[in-house]
Amino acid sequence: FRHTVTQQVAYDMLLFAHRKEMHAAAADWYEQAAAFWPYTPAEQHYPLLVHHCHHAEDQARERRYAILAGESAAARFANAEAVRYVSRALELTPHDDPVARFDLLVRREAVNDLRGERQEQARDLDDLAVLAVRMGDGQRLARVELRLATYQNEISRYAAASRRAEGAARLAQEAGDPALEASAELQWGRALGLMGRTAEARERYSRALAIARAASLPALEAHSTRALAHAAIDLEEVEMACATYERAIALSEAIGDRRGAAVARGTLGWVLTMRGEYLRARAMYHESLAMSREIGLRTIEARVLDGLGAVAAALGDYAAARALHEEALALFVAIGDRQGESDALSNIAAVLLADGACSAAVDAARRAVQLAREQSARRYESKALAALGHAALALGRMREASAAYGQSLELRRRHGQPYLALEPQAGLALVALAGGRLDEALAHASAILHALDPAVARGWVEPYWVDAACIRVLRAASDPRAEDLLRRARGRLLAHAGALADAAIRRSFLENIAVHRELRDL
Repeated sequence: FRHTVTQQVAYDMLLFAHRKEMHAAAADWYEQAAAFWPYTPAEQHYPLLVHHCHHAEDQARERRYAILAGESAAARFANAEAVRYVSRALELTPHDDPVARFDLLVRREAVNDLRGERQEQARDLDDLAVLAVRMGDGQRLARVELRLATYQNEISRYAAASRRAEGAARLAQEAGDPALEASAELQWGRALGLMGRTAEARERYSRALAIARAASLPALEAHSTRALAHAAIDLEEVEMACATYERAIALSEAIGDRRGAAVARGTLGWVLTMRGEYLRARAMYHESLAMSREIGLRTIEARVLDGLGAVAAALGDYAAARALHEEALALFVAIGDRQGESDALSNIAAVLLADGACSAAVDAARRAVQLAREQSARRYESKALAALGHAALALGRMREASAAYGQSLELRRRHGQPYLALEPQAGLALVALAGGRLDEALAHASAILHALDPAVARGWVEPYWVDAACIRVLRAASDPRAEDLLRRARGRLLAHAGALADAAIRRSFLENIAVHRELRDL
């Protein structure tokens, strides 16, 4: 037919019974097409087979090819297409076949998780729980508990996730399923880590790694390695984290796990940012972003965008930083990631403060604190409180700044993060200095200097702010340590700038960031 209109008119003129016969014949032909076209993958014909079997009213064959088309689409990360075909297969599956319905729901829920479609995912999980209880199958009950734990972690309900994952681990062990048990240990550790219980989280990750190795489960070995690297970050073991993430990338790539490789690259970008290797971090983030978008990992895409914003801010490009953080924030909101939303708001507050929009920075930081507290995400709460302290200090709201810094300091110390604790302590030193309490300010500065180890100072995102705060206090007290600290901080800053090969980036790094200008000019 030269025109689709002519084709449609001719098609509509056929008798209904004749149409069914022709569609059935077309389906028969496509089933045999592989013999005619040996270089054409069979999966290319699955959508056409679904179409023709549907119009031929051959529901058994339509269901079979809908399942195959869904599997093929999921393998290509065509997630919306995968959900459509699996949903059609579910419609064609009898309700008195719970095993088949369970398997299809598992597939659809996993794809909805990747898409960040939380409402649809929650409905699938409810249906899976009903089926698992109906079948009385311990292994399937463990699978549902594990998926519920994963879901609760994604929507920032960490206490509930911890309980679900603990139950899943117990059920999986009873069912003799090491893969499920290791996966449950990972989700359990993730929930504990997000609640700030990092040492306990590391124990769970180590347990998962041991199970994966003993049972020769390379995908779970790679996942456990990524988790242990993340725990190393929380425990301020930056070099260990970097090496462990590089091992995780190699493990993921060796087994063709593109999702795992995208996750590991994105988080390695974060570690490199902490080490001050901004250009390498940016390159790693861009690799992760391309992979995440290609395979539809919206959660990872949001975190990478937020990370790229942090790199832009660290290099003094505040316009780009704000745009990236806001893009990440919108995506976090869309997928229901409240923890990510809090982190993005903390970063936006820092950028607003750098641009002189102090009142807006206070509002963003307060919202970040509120979100983190609602989810019991202590790590993100301490970061948001520090951001609130900085903004309140800039506005001269000393009482609010002191309270925010004090709470941030307490949380950092409670969770074993002595270096990250130095930022809010430096804030308390500046509050005391502004209030004329020089002895108190000097006590804070002396404590920071006592704890400061230059060898690991690059484990913070912004170590120079702490240096500058201490220099101000020491100079106010005519303390001779001020000049030595200034000389060391300025030397590190210039060496850091010298490592940036691009002249425009180097100039932005030295001139656009207020504390860098201060250290350079003092």
